[in-house]
Amino acid sequence: MVLLSLVLSFGVVMLGLSRYLRSFLLFAACLAQVTIANAQWHHHTHGVPITVAQGLQLHPRAVADGSGGLIITWLDNRASPLSAQVYAQRIDSGGFVQWTYNGVGVSSATADAASLAMVTDGAGGAMVAWNDERNGDFDIYAQRVNGAGASLWGMDDLGLCTEAGDQQTPFMIRSGTDRALLAWGDSRISVADQDIYAQSTSDSGVPQWTANGVSVSSAPSRQWLPSGMVPDGAGGAIVTWMDLRNGGNAWDLYTQRLDSQGVPQWANDGVLLTGAASSQTTAASIPDGAGGAITVWQDTRNGQQDIYIQRVNSAGVPQWTADGVPVAIAPRNKFDPTIIADGTGGAIVAWHDYRNWNFSANADIYIQRIDGSGTAQWTSNGIGLCTTPRQQYYPQLAADGSGGAFVVWADERDEPVSNYWDIRVQAVDAQGTPRWLNEEGDFNGVIMYRGSYQGQIHPQIVSNEPGRAIVVWHGFRNSPNADIFAQRVVIGELTDAPETAEPASLVVRGISPNPFSSHGSLAIDLKSGATVRVELFDLAGRRVRSTTRHEAAGTHTFVLDGRDDEGRALPNGVYFCRVHAQGETRTAKVGILR
Repeated sequence: MVLLSLVLSFGVVMLGLSRYLRSFLLFAACLAQVTIANAQWHHHTHGVPITVAQGLQLHPRAVADGSGGLIITWLDNRASPLSAQVYAQRIDSGGFVQWTYNGVGVSSATADAASLAMVTDGAGGAMVAWNDERNGDFDIYAQRVNGAGASLWGMDDLGLCTEAGDQQTPFMIRSGTDRALLAWGDSRISVADQDIYAQSTSDSGVPQWTANGVSVSSAPSRQWLPSGMVPDGAGGAIVTWMDLRNGGNAWDLYTQRLDSQGVPQWANDGVLLTGAASSQTTAASIPDGAGGAITVWQDTRNGQQDIYIQRVNSAGVPQWTADGVPVAIAPRNKFDPTIIADGTGGAIVAWHDYRNWNFSANADIYIQRIDGSGTAQWTSNGIGLCTTPRQQYYPQLAADGSGGAFVVWADERDEPVSNYWDIRVQAVDAQGTPRWLNEEGDFNGVIMYRGSYQGQIHPQIVSNEPGRAIVVWHGFRNSPNADIFAQRVVIGELTDAPETAEPASLVVRGISPNPFSSHGSLAIDLKSGATVRVELFDLAGRRVRSTTRHEAAGTHTFVLDGRDDEGRALPNGVYFCRVHAQGETRTAKVGILR
């Protein structure tokens, strides 16, 4: 579709009108930030098929390839329904696959693989880690694939930990310019006394620390799921995990810093991040930009699942309120927090939330921004990004390059039965304002793929260029097979129509003035005669005005009078004007400022 560019033109008199100038500047900022986008890869409007091989292809992971595309890896049972192997594929910035059709095998092992982790190798390829049972119990293996899809660390993969007992759930980061760091749960001593271990490997596939890993924590009882792992900015890492050392079945969170040689830098067996009542679980972390980390988690201290956050500095000292700052403590449970940096020393957090629960068991998507001092920047307890009926799960975030975020999730609203999902995406600016109006006329997420009885789930999202992101998911549209798909979204472009050399049937020339105080003029061009519908929506996605009339071919003007369908003056604010004619739709943003 045509990229709709609106030029803001509104004059103010400086002397004696400072209040109006401030209002104008607020409108200018909002109008400049709220943009429109839809699926961009026109050759596959419902997602590029990454693999459509027989069997199940599940749980994709993705990293940027440094050239506007992605490298994607997944678990694949095409060879045997009883075991999964590791496969990968690369797509370029245009959404075209670059390697063997249906992907290349990353590992030649036939043992059942699980728990994929992946980071970029900084040279157009990727490093992949997983656990598998080739030796009779779970061990940690890794492989590097280059930009052409060739495995570089030998046919037998790199065995990073092959100790007795199970080593599971590896988490991997890139730290420094020439290495990857991994942490995992390890039962080499005892299943009941599981510990946290870590290892570093060079780009050439040589382990850098003690064989089979260094101990991060060998405290009594269980330590599990080192999912909060970030680079420390000096070649080492900060690792956060769940811990039962304090007795009972209540999990606490502990954290430790390892230097570039794998030597623990803080208290023996880690620093207590939070030991609040009941359990703290499901941690996720980002670097704080100063050698420390910001970690978010689920927390049951209030008798329900809430979301809390804490910052620890490079010396291992918590910086905010003891046991963490509440992100969301509204009634009912919240789950699966995810986090990205906001670019200014703080964080943006998303989760799914049951505060609007009813007997249809609604789960919604909420977001919040926390600054570097631990203060919430948006609506208390979070902004309801998607509060439509039925279930919305598994939110994932990616930075948009301008202080905002892309958010993707699995969404049940359009499916005829429960537990069948579609993929929806939204973007918010640095103030938490949604950017994209969807085809239903609201801000509850733009559809990536919709298909009855064809579950699409476990989305991942990677931002590899400012204002652009690629979404990856596994879906059952070719049921009973599960396949991997991808699609790109772009801020500021109307890109949901197939590319064509034919002139558009509907062209929106713009709104003038914008913002307006009493009246604005909307100019459109029609290629042929058509019925034209012009609708105005507020920021909550509610339609407040609708006008329909038939027009001949040519240029026409519609007057916006700043009133709703009942004739009442609309409040000052930002609105969306949607024009529909001849099967095409255009959307423009407009401000009312009196």
